[in-house]
Amino acid sequence: MELRQLRYFVRTAELESITKAAESLHTSQPSMSRQLAALSREVGAALLQRSSTGVSLTSAGREFWHGAEAILRLIDELPGRARQAAVGTVSVRVGIPSGLPKAWFADAIDQLKVAEPHIALALTEATTDRQRLQLQHGELDIALIHVPAPEAAHRELLTQPYGVAVPPSSPLATADSVTLDVLSDGRWLTHSAPGRADDTHLRETADAHGITVDWELYSFTESLALVAAATDVAGAVLTRESSVSRLRGWAWIPLRDMDISGRRLAVRTWAAWRSPFSPAAQVVLRTLSKTVFDQSDADRPYRPATRTHL
Repeated sequence: MELRQLRYFVRTAELESITKAAESLHTSQPSMSRQLAALSREVGAALLQRSSTGVSLTSAGREFWHGAEAILRLIDELPGRARQAAVGTVSVRVGIPSGLPKAWFADAIDQLKVAEPHIALALTEATTDRQRLQLQHGELDIALIHVPAPEAAHRELLTQPYGVAVPPSSPLATADSVTLDVLSDGRWLTHSAPGRADDTHLRETADAHGITVDWELYSFTESLALVAAATDVAGAVLTRESSVSRLRGWAWIPLRDMDISGRRLAVRTWAAWRSPFSPAAQVVLRTLSKTVFDQSDADRPYRPATRTHL
């Protein structure tokens, strides 16, 4: 088994196309196909299955992909780890979710640099579900996730209230707060897709309140504003941090409802870890735990500054 075969396989799985993967890795499609076929023979199981739209992973392929990706990531990290060891630094691998409060995390990083300059953070941005897998496979030291992980030790770190983001023309744009019943009018963007861990409790809470919402499910990325424009939604349900960074020019108003557990409807972030838990990782966890999060700012309505024309 060769490293290039693993790279070919992982890239093909990411792009769901042998042709696109070959182009991105600057090799020919026939050559890549031969190497992928040789890899499947060596493994003793079909790793990819073809369809009219490209290729997808088989059940054996999904399991193999997790290991192959971990191996390639480790190989890519090794030179940096060696350089860190040469100067006496220790790397701690931390997973971060989209929408993590930047000011809070930057404060934690600054504290680490001052108190523990020998610790270097290796950050990986990934969803809650993806981070839990990475933690189980030993690819992360600490996962910052949006649900408690029963398979690992965990600690709640911070809470970001939900709110609605709306364009300036919306009648809700000047409100100081709203409740879930406003979502019964129009279509609303919310993060992820059915069955994903991150935000299903938002939809469960609306159902428990007897509120029918026309949800537009989407994995929030930097293209969220384009998606909002293309789908003609009334707004999006998300945190203030995500709204300000991804829906520039839109207002954000906090939701005041309780979730199905009786707590404020919010995105909560836990730190999760597994044994063995290194001393350096323990220091990072303590730093994250003691870093103060400005809850009042996360709950304050946001209205973009209006431009004045001279």
